[in-house]
Amino acid sequence: MLANTYANLTIDGHSILLAQTDILHIELASNIRPHTQESGSSGLGTVEYGHTVWPVYTLDAALSPLNTIPEQRRLVACINHTEQQLALACDTVTTLQVDTESIIEELPDIMRGQNSPIEELLYNNGNLHFISSAGALMSTVMPPEEQE
Repeated sequence: MLANTYANLTIDGHSILLAQTDILHIELASNIRPHTQESGSSGLGTVEYGHTVWPVYTLDAALSPLNTIPEQRRLVACINHTEQQLALACDTVTTLQVDTESIIEELPDIMRGQNSPIEELLYNNGNLHFISSAGALMSTVMPPEEQE
């Protein structure tokens, strides 16, 4: 039995699992700098880490992008993917170690929504978790013109 360790990002009660290596930094949501109307920057605001400005996005309970950051978002996960960065505002971020035999790799067609970040499912200890990737999250939250 193999075990994988994931970063567990919780958003509105949903557990989104990413490979731990996709998360470079965790920041407090209170450190988000809101955009000014003149800034023209993407995202809902920014955080700074490693001399890089990370655009901040977030999702709602239906895993669709939001235009504002809800008050319950306490943390921001800085996610890196092929030279592209985004920061995702989350309610909590923890670590979850699971055995790979619990992963449901083939999603039913009904769960394959357009622009959904869900790639696989994991049922572990009575909880359902969504497995995603940095690339899938970027495709969900970032406008197409910002994706490389």
